[in-house]
Amino acid sequence: DMLFVELSPYGYRFRRKHRRRLQKRLKLNLKQAAKQCSISYSRAWNHYEIKRVRGQLALPFEYRAAVKYAQTTNTAVALVDSSSFSRRWIAFWAELISTDNLQTLLSLPAQHTPAHHLYQLAKRGVAGKVSPTGLPLLAGDREEEGIWAERERYMAQQIRRAINTRTLKRALFIGGWWHLTTGNGIPTIRDLLALDASQCLVL
Repeated sequence: DMLFVELSPYGYRFRRKHRRRLQKRLKLNLKQAAKQCSISYSRAWNHYEIKRVRGQLALPFEYRAAVKYAQTTNTAVALVDSSSFSRRWIAFWAELISTDNLQTLLSLPAQHTPAHHLYQLAKRGVAGKVSPTGLPLLAGDREEEGIWAERERYMAQQIRRAINTRTLKRALFIGGWWHLTTGNGIPTIRDLLALDASQCLVL
């Protein structure tokens, strides 16, 4: 009946309006950063950390996949993430793509955790075999924990409201696997919607 996607209306509009400008600025700054690090632009462009930055500026894969599926099945797509959360996160993008930050990222090891290890971690987390205690990136920051908790509540509320008002029978949420774990310091979508393991899948 409906696909709920972990993307906010603000995040969607901002990317559609500014992504070309941001990508152009990223390329210009990356050329300078690569030169300062004495590496080729091609190598810099394909550095793992730079790929992550590029992915951040693009429309999320989850959204693109959902829209492609919806076009062939006449399914509705709803953006359920918090715009206020997105504004706060996107406010750091200018710093993210600055020459200084790109230079720092290029100085980091290009090695990263293999994808199959990440999938195994996600599967164990969703199955409840590991119990993440909050988000590591928050480092015990109470204010940030509150912001993330409010984001989870907002998304759960958006999903619950749509299901109740439109009497949806087959709805699906597409987003990061952490939202489908339980036993965290922060109540997740899974906790707030009282979902069991059989309803949470790693694709």
